[in-house]
Amino acid sequence: MINFYRTYIAEGKVFAIFAIIISILSRSWLFIDVSTGSSVAEDNGDGYIWSLLFCNMHLEDTAAILFGNFIVTLLICFVLSYTSWHYSLIREKTFLPFAISLMIFSCHQQFLLFSPSNVAALLYLTAICLSFGLYQEPKSQRGVFGIAAILGLALLISMDTLPYICLVFIAFVYLRILTLKNILSLFLGLLFILWIGFLTSLPYGHSNSFMDYFGQLDNMIVLHILHFSIVEWILSALYLLMMVVMIVDFRLNMHKDKIRIRSHIHFLFLLSFIFLLSYCFICWNLNFTLYLLLGTFIIPVSHYFALTYSKFKIIFFYLLIIIFLILTFGQSQLF
Repeated sequence: MINFYRTYIAEGKVFAIFAIIISILSRSWLFIDVSTGSSVAEDNGDGYIWSLLFCNMHLEDTAAILFGNFIVTLLICFVLSYTSWHYSLIREKTFLPFAISLMIFSCHQQFLLFSPSNVAALLYLTAICLSFGLYQEPKSQRGVFGIAAILGLALLISMDTLPYICLVFIAFVYLRILTLKNILSLFLGLLFILWIGFLTSLPYGHSNSFMDYFGQLDNMIVLHILHFSIVEWILSALYLLMMVVMIVDFRLNMHKDKIRIRSHIHFLFLLSFIFLLSYCFICWNLNFTLYLLLGTFIIPVSHYFALTYSKFKIIFFYLLIIIFLILTFGQSQLF
């Protein structure tokens, strides 16, 4: 059992191929379900750039939504996979980050939407991943400016991303780059993108719309946990259980990783927990928060399962795959 798991799942490409097949099947299944009239919650977080670029495009067409979302999903998968490889977040070569992210973001109708939320989530996950390259970097101002520019672009795509910009200061602490210069670089990067956005609005006569856009953060969702279905309660409990088990396991084995890797994994655990609390209690866009909630948890999950030699963990992995398949292909009856 262990040799098979190590050869074909943890280190091999077989599970990645399996994930691609499951993704195609689940997206086809969900596409048919949506086409036959199943309701999908609309995303009302349209930002200034989104409205400017796509106001004349017929995104109500199901095929266009599916294709656009598929491209964004692939980009998210590549960002997470590249990050785990480039920064050596997992000690051994593995395709698990790509495979797990592809399966997760193809498992529900809500992930079929091509919307400001998933594009903004792609930008946020990219910014988080790029921040790992600034760990203890003495001259990190240019990198901070670039990350701030990405966050500013996400802000112009969806105003609902604004409250989460404050998490950059937590990143500065974990990356050990909390300095006045970096804080100034952060604000300059944000102001630079917003200024560019304002200048582009002038030729089209949209300056008033641009200014009014920053007063739209009024759709706060409070105590969403009170509206959870039974399945959502079960998934939330499973998420917390997995987090606790993985944190304990990581703490017991973190001596095998470099200090830099420990800091990055701890940071991802913290972000996952923060986004879980936000999703349950206070958030501004459920889809955006859900993308970040899952996206920041994928690399720690991959780290846990890619390095295991325990039969218990392997059985746990197979059990999670079975639960995933049941929920994916039976959600029309469960949700």
